[in-house]
Amino acid sequence: MNPLDRIQSYYDDFTSTDKELAIYFINNPHEVVTKNTDYISKETKTSKAAISRFCQKIGYSGFSEFRYDLSRFLVSRNDETSIEIEHKNAIESISDLYVNYINQLNNYLNDEVLQNLSKDFLEAKKIKIIGLNRSFNSANQFKQRLNRLGYDCEAINDIQGINDVMNLINKEYFIIMFTTTDNMHFYSPLINSLDKNGGKLVCITMNQNLTFKKKCDYFITLPRISKDSSMSFLDDQPLFMVFIEILLNYIVKANS
Repeated sequence: MNPLDRIQSYYDDFTSTDKELAIYFINNPHEVVTKNTDYISKETKTSKAAISRFCQKIGYSGFSEFRYDLSRFLVSRNDETSIEIEHKNAIESISDLYVNYINQLNNYLNDEVLQNLSKDFLEAKKIKIIGLNRSFNSANQFKQRLNRLGYDCEAINDIQGINDVMNLINKEYFIIMFTTTDNMHFYSPLINSLDKNGGKLVCITMNQNLTFKKKCDYFITLPRISKDSSMSFLDDQPLFMVFIEILLNYIVKANS
């Protein structure tokens, strides 16, 4: 369903303010994709918060995502004017969407949990960071950032490497895992070895329903832009990268 039809499908459930916005959006789609919320709130005599709530009511994360979807729809209608709008707003729309998801980290992360994780990290003797497939980009980035700070650790990106660690695990091991999928068939031997021989497991993921969640000493969930956003081509790795910088800050503070 295109964004304008979506607005109409919700119309009967709208408040009076929502209906004012709905009428404006339907009648002025080109202005919606070229103007900011300050302009639109002035034109509709509403607030920026009301505009954001309106977009969320019809299934978007906020105004930026709605505007991007609307501009794509206008392009699909072969509207030459809208093609210019699409190019003009792509940078702003995508950057705004990433900023929105990065800001959501405030709701996902817990200060006390990160403090405790950092203390346990500093007590560890053997640090292994695991990431399969694309998640290895994040694992390797974390490893490189830690190396620059003087911490000795290894990044692992294959099953053989995981099996090698599994055979060596003891209480000194600190395993950090980046994943967006439930690869229990890969991780099961490693998790069983941790249960038997000690060591700690940190899982950094965007999937709160992993089957081995209860086996983790720390289970940290981040917002997942590739699934939660209608723009499915967007990559999750920037969210992992920002989290890495946050965690590094906690580790440095815990060590000072």
